Amino acid sequence: MIVFSPFADCWTVKIQSISDLPEFVQSLALPVSFVKPLSRQWTLTTTIIPRWNGYKKKMFDNSFQIGGAILTSYKKKHNLTYKFGIYYNSEFSGTFIMPLLGIDWQINKKNNLFGVLPGHLIFEHKVNERFYWGASFRAITNTYQAGYINFSHIPKYLRIEDNQLAVFTDIYLHKNIVINLEAGHSVFRKFRFGIEDADPKYYFSEKMNDNILLKASLAYRLRFR
Repeated sequence: MIVFSPFADCWTVKIQSISDLPEFVQSLALPVSFVKPLSRQWTLTTTIIPRWNGYKKKMFDNSFQIGGAILTSYKKKHNLTYKFGIYYNSEFSGTFIMPLLGIDWQINKKNNLFGVLPGHLIFEHKVNERFYWGASFRAITNTYQAGYINFSHIPKYLRIEDNQLAVFTDIYLHKNIVINLEAGHSVFRKFRFGIEDADPKYYFSEKMNDNILLKASLAYRLRFR
């Protein structure tokens, strides 16, 4: 199976002590995954992630990154699968490598626990066919091009580190059409600025204010349980 998972994001950052910030930074990514069952118990997923992490109108100005992941799944029981692997990305701060550990556990007919850490982990409870609620954890680590040092040709970058704890509800309008409402709080949010190929990597590091987060989305979703 081949899976395409394109996505985009945009961040607006304001720091009083830094005046030359771009108005916003943004990302466009086109992950492609190849999923290969090796046996009844083992499955191998290989993902390639081309990405452009730029700023304002210079979305594609020296902003290309290439990343990927290898994830192995072991189905211990019909309702329990363990996952482990490794993630790589060519961040502007340098090579970023992270081990992955995941689970897909149907605890019972009404409760599910699934995700791959350190990226995300979700607990979901089914009330009925139309209504679900749950809790989630997400960790975000990205670097974005953020202009040049003092109008030179030396590129600088912004590194965003954010952790989000939230509760959510899913309301199914139809079998595959769902409204997702989410509310929570960020934890240990931190922004850093650095210069590519420089030592030290960062010239500015600041713990930002953690705050409330709200999200509303409309999705087309295929459920397999």
